[in-house]
Amino acid sequence: MKSALAKMVVNAELHITTREAKLLKEVATVFRSSEDRLVPKLERVLRHLLDQTIIEMDLVLFFDALDEFDGRLDNISRFLKSLLSNSLGSKTRVKVCVSSRPWEPLKDQFLSYPGFALQEHTKHDIEEYVLGLLVASSIASQTILGLVPSILSRADGVFLWVKLATKELLETAALGPESALPDVSEQTLQKLPSDLFHFYEVLVERIKKPNRRRTFALLELLVRHNGPPYEAHEIRNAVLLSDCMTFDDALQTLASKSNAEGEADEERVRYDIHIWSGGLVEIKPRGGLLRLQMMHQTVVEFVMGLEFKRMVVGDLATILHGAMRRRRRSHKSVSW
Repeated sequence: MKSALAKMVVNAELHITTREAKLLKEVATVFRSSEDRLVPKLERVLRHLLDQTIIEMDLVLFFDALDEFDGRLDNISRFLKSLLSNSLGSKTRVKVCVSSRPWEPLKDQFLSYPGFALQEHTKHDIEEYVLGLLVASSIASQTILGLVPSILSRADGVFLWVKLATKELLETAALGPESALPDVSEQTLQKLPSDLFHFYEVLVERIKKPNRRRTFALLELLVRHNGPPYEAHEIRNAVLLSDCMTFDDALQTLASKSNAEGEADEERVRYDIHIWSGGLVEIKPRGGLLRLQMMHQTVVEFVMGLEFKRMVVGDLATILHGAMRRRRRSHKSVSW
């Protein structure tokens, strides 16, 4: 046992003296060198790795959704370009990969760097996806199938836009006479916004005004909740209770919903969620239970914005937004 332990100690000492261990020790020292907040510490560690002269290193950094950065474009551009300017003698080779939705100012910032448009490489995948959605529907016709090239052109590589647009076309086909389908389908496609946020606005605008406070309650519940997931019927009931003014009102509301059982109740929950969310919320079975989720991460960003609140609760959103900002400022001004 003693000889085994002694051998382990010798091996450990050998590793401690390696160049990798030396670099790790330096990084740890840089990280602990001040009482700064986490972000400045990480920035210093990153700069140290970029400038290190101890070992040959390949460092590849990925930055996704650059168009969603909420600061100044010049700042993020300067930061990214600084990553490529390591010091003389550095043994770190750096590659920076960034992705973004099409955005002209961003293209101008990185025009001199190699890049490619993702939509130029996903057209075939999107075409198969569209055809799969249409063929799976009993409503699809040759007229709608003939619109596939136009859908691909408008999608610009965004799968989610394709999903929304195809759903709109199928719903249009289900409501109107087949004789009018060619003209109506083409008009429907041309009217659809290219921007996802504008598309979401169209979906919300279609929600009947008496239901919009429930829309607000439903989406706020999903955005703000960070605990264990609730079942779909629990969220539905919570939204219904948001209308109640008294405890008795709440009891009566819950009692009226407890009468339905099994498939009838499940269908009612699905119907309520669809009517209130305008299609922005999906119901997915997980572990034998129905769970709610936002259709996409961009829906979360849309719901967090002031424009959504204006649409569903009107001027009250402006008042609440202003009050929240004043409250945040007052908290920042307090010193202990």
